[in-house]
Amino acid sequence: MALRPLRADDSAAIAAQVSDFEVARWTARIPHPYPPGAADAFLLDAAATDAAGATLHRAVTRAGDDSLVGIVSLVMIRPGVAELGYWVGRVAWGQGIAGAAAAAMIGIARDQGIYRLLGKVMDGNPRSMAVLARQGFVTDHEAPPEEVVRDGQRTLLHSFVLDLTAGGQGA
Repeated sequence: MALRPLRADDSAAIAAQVSDFEVARWTARIPHPYPPGAADAFLLDAAATDAAGATLHRAVTRAGDDSLVGIVSLVMIRPGVAELGYWVGRVAWGQGIAGAAAAAMIGIARDQGIYRLLGKVMDGNPRSMAVLARQGFVTDHEAPPEEVVRDGQRTLLHSFVLDLTAGGQGA
């Protein structure tokens, strides 16, 4: 697994992968069906928010292959605190890529002086919960689960936290 900056030519790969219902359903923000032009709009927004220092997005690729198989990001909440987000396409499921991408981004967060990371996982997504747990995230007891509506169905979004000052794993 490798991380690289997002590029305009990632649009088709993003659209193809998140158009898969099984990928989109486990996220709180990716709509399904994925609208035409949404990947281009996402890339423009990501470039602007990255440039402003509000976010940091990276393409997730397989080592030795520059093709995007997912995205990992940090969204700055306040100084020293960020939310870690990620998705990987079905082509990369079960290969440890999500965990490796999360670990790499946690290392970047630590290098940038971030001391607390938040993570959110949809109810019924034990694989993503396991990714966070392997990195040292624990249930955030200060943030009760949020109720979200996806495709007309109510579900819960669980919150997790990683304290990077207490030797949280990450990289």
